[in-house]
Amino acid sequence: MHLNQSLLDHILSPLDESTRSRVVVSLADVFCDPDAQFTPKEIQLYDDVVWSQSKRESTQVRAILSGRLAHVETGPVRTVCSLAYDPNVEVAGPVLRHSPLLRDGHLCDVVRIRGEGHLCAVALRRSLSELVTEVLIGRAMWPVLRAVSANQRASLSRRSIARLVEAARADGQITTAMLKRTDLPVSLSSMLVVRLSERPLAEQILLKGEDSGFCLSELLAVEPPQQPPGVGAAGSPLTPELALAEARVEALGRCGSLGEPDLIWCLDGGRWNDALVVIARLSKQTTELVAQTFESRQTTYALALMRLAGLSWYAAEKLLRYQAGGADPEGYIAKQRRDFERLSATNAERMLKMAQFRKRIRVLDGFAFSRK
Repeated sequence: MHLNQSLLDHILSPLDESTRSRVVVSLADVFCDPDAQFTPKEIQLYDDVVWSQSKRESTQVRAILSGRLAHVETGPVRTVCSLAYDPNVEVAGPVLRHSPLLRDGHLCDVVRIRGEGHLCAVALRRSLSELVTEVLIGRAMWPVLRAVSANQRASLSRRSIARLVEAARADGQITTAMLKRTDLPVSLSSMLVVRLSERPLAEQILLKGEDSGFCLSELLAVEPPQQPPGVGAAGSPLTPELALAEARVEALGRCGSLGEPDLIWCLDGGRWNDALVVIARLSKQTTELVAQTFESRQTTYALALMRLAGLSWYAAEKLLRYQAGGADPEGYIAKQRRDFERLSATNAERMLKMAQFRKRIRVLDGFAFSRK
């Protein structure tokens, strides 16, 4: 069933322009009611009315419609598609970024024919299929490449990953964003880390990929560059996992100062070793000390490290819950919060110094001997 346009014009023609605009917006608001239930025929009728009239409205009114309909999950597909194809990004932007009514075909068509603003809106969607990301990356606009690489919910094909890694050679923002992705192959993640650390080996691998015609499968299968185990500030060897985490955090730190948001990002991405290194950097302690403290679940000293790192309770709680697997046995988190809030930075520093002192000595038959 489609609307009779002449009948609609006859009904609305007595209304002035301002009133007609309000009527159209009010009809669109019908779809925003979460309790409203419509049959498919009713949805199509409302959709036809809003679509036919919205085409005649000003950019301002169409932008309002786009904002109202951007999050609607069931409803005016025809109207939403019309708004998505609008040449004005203020109209198309909200639905391109949020609307679940747009399918991959709609998004790809918009990406192929519209400009940077439209493409960035698509790149910021909560989820993107591999097909859409390939079309986005194929347009090769730097702001779009940055947005896609930073969108953790964007699915990347092997081809898209290879193209973004290549683009990262000339753009630090893309490099940093790619390092934060959890779907990046370890070989490429290591390559980016070494590149940011200005190691010649990474450049040799990339140059080999250019000069010898490295195919995509060979590029993604290349082994990570061999690195010796890291060494903590006190000279203690780190595990290979912590050594790589140190190199990764150091590389990220070169793109800006580390802070609490970096720790939260590590935890959200399941990067526990990276989180430990961030705490070590913020608290100015060795990675070995931080790792041993959390591994042995010495909560008192862990709180001291978090206090020295300048963390808020929000970040500290997130860290404790992550370590506990999300559990909170017998009010464990509430107790730690009380201890954390009572602990001053000065006392935290004293506690850690005492812990390090005890570690350096051992008591045998009442006599203290320095550990070698």
